[in-house]
Amino acid sequence: MRNLYWQKASLAGLRKADGGSAAVEFAAVAPMFLAISLFIITVGMHLRAQNMIDSYARDAARGVSIGYMTISDAKSFVERNVLKDLGVAVTVEITTQTDPATTDKDVIVSITIPVEQAKKIIPMSEWFPGSIAARAAMRSL
Repeated sequence: MRNLYWQKASLAGLRKADGGSAAVEFAAVAPMFLAISLFIITVGMHLRAQNMIDSYARDAARGVSIGYMTISDAKSFVERNVLKDLGVAVTVEITTQTDPATTDKDVIVSITIPVEQAKKIIPMSEWFPGSIAARAAMRSL
């Protein structure tokens, strides 16, 4: 009889003891929390880089279309500012197309951050296949 009493008492104590449950719950939730946090940071850095090169593509296209910049000035503007702000080298292509029916000239600026350069600024950049690219077109008047 005495053995049965102690056995019941110790089982009741185990049911009430929850000293290690917080550690177990933390160990179960922490990896998922860290993975989600890293994913959010990675997406944010990717969007920041995308937004910056979009902005520089528009600025360069606008500058060339209104005659404020030459094509070489626009290329150096984009390369210099992306290197200063993001710390990576980019590929810049600027083309002009003239409409034969009118005297309008379209300026198209394409900026690409190659995959090798994107790995320098974005952790886990392999989550985003391919390079980061932006394209802007402006028509001169």
